[in-house]
Amino acid sequence: MGSISPCDGSKTNDFSSMKIYSGLLLPLFLSLVACAAHKPYLERSSHFQSVGEEAAGRDITACEKEVLDKGTEYGETRGGRILQGGVLGALLGAIIGAVGGATSGTSGIAALITASVLGVGGAIAGAVTPLEPSPNYKGQVDDCLREKGYEPKGWK
Repeated sequence: MGSISPCDGSKTNDFSSMKIYSGLLLPLFLSLVACAAHKPYLERSSHFQSVGEEAAGRDITACEKEVLDKGTEYGETRGGRILQGGVLGALLGAIIGAVGGATSGTSGIAALITASVLGVGGAIAGAVTPLEPSPNYKGQVDDCLREKGYEPKGWK
């Protein structure tokens, strides 16, 4: 009895290519979503120049704390971001796995594996992605900064 080799054209259940795709997609997916927290962007006005960037940063932090202390909701929640990332990652993984696995006749298993990997990756990405502040929160922080003499120009 001879051994069956993948080189003879027979189908095998070797998922090494799916592991490679998953291993490449997860870091790419995470790198696309990781960025800095949303903060107000201030015009480099004469007031900004006179107090300096460090003091302006402290004033931004103070205004954000003041707005939160008033009971204003920040906006998105961490749990919502994790859920959203996990669901989107799993959906994308299922599609990629089904298409990639169709060539080897194992689309169901490939979809399951890739959906699991990207679902977990999406949840992790959701955990590290900065939360989006609500328009109400942004407006109140901007008003506080204007009262301190700054000229807010938007949020980054």
